[in-house]
Amino acid sequence: MKMTLKKETYLKSLVVGAFGVGVNYIIYTLSLRILPNFSSWLLGIVVASITNYIFNAKWTFNKKEN
Repeated sequence: MKMTLKKETYLKSLVVGAFGVGVNYIIYTLSLRILPNFSSWLLGIVVASITNYIFNAKWTFNKKEN
């Protein structure tokens, strides 16, 4: 049972990570039209980090708000 839980958590974090890569790419690509390269890169990383944190907390590790 423990091994299954670890595999499930691992797979969920892989899915969230892949989603974060997609978010980063989309934000970076869209913001390149209006922002300089470094700012677009930074914005993509910040938005992807925030979404990864939220999805990992709510879905991967099942943290509920108090």
